[in-house]
Amino acid sequence: EALRVRLESGGLATTSVTVRTWGHGMHHVIDPRTSLSAATGVLQATVWGDTCAQAEVWSKAAVLTGPAILDRVPASLVLESGEIVTNFAEADLIDIDEATTLQEVPA
Repeated sequence: EALRVRLESGGLATTSVTVRTWGHGMHHVIDPRTSLSAATGVLQATVWGDTCAQAEVWSKAAVLTGPAILDRVPASLVLESGEIVTNFAEADLIDIDEATTLQEVPA
């Protein structure tokens, strides 16, 4: 467990490229710019939105965009390096587990 999310409104959605794969670096999230599997270094993106549907769209965008998405929406990203980056604290959405390697990304 990397973090716990406190959700009082809105919805969360997670997109991961560690499932629905068919070879090294090949997965189901396709970058429309290249027609290839997204290669941004993001393995998993959990995103908050006003609705669950909005969060789902933003979670796909997070995998396609990479860490730069943190400038646009509340999200937590698991990177290929094993690092977890998030801006959920700014949105008052998380209780941080002290044992985690969570890194807060400044605004």
